[in-house]
Amino acid sequence: MEFEKIKKAEVHLHLDGSVSKNTLYNLYGREKGIGFDEFEEMVSIKGSVKSLADYLGKFEVPLNILQNREALEAV
Repeated sequence: MEFEKIKKAEVHLHLDGSVSKNTLYNLYGREKGIGFDEFEEMVSIKGSVKSLADYLGKFEVPLNILQNREALEAV
């Protein structure tokens, strides 16, 4: 059996990387007056990643959003 076809389980998942873009936008982007497309660019990776730093940089906004009780409860 090919490796790609084997079912896999996610065993390591971070909350800040698991929140939907819509939820994050409702918690932050709309309040800051940022359009959804612009916000999506801030938190999404499209295509290939050039470096680990680029990948980890996409977690900066979600991580900052989730630093208060209200946001954590909403998520």
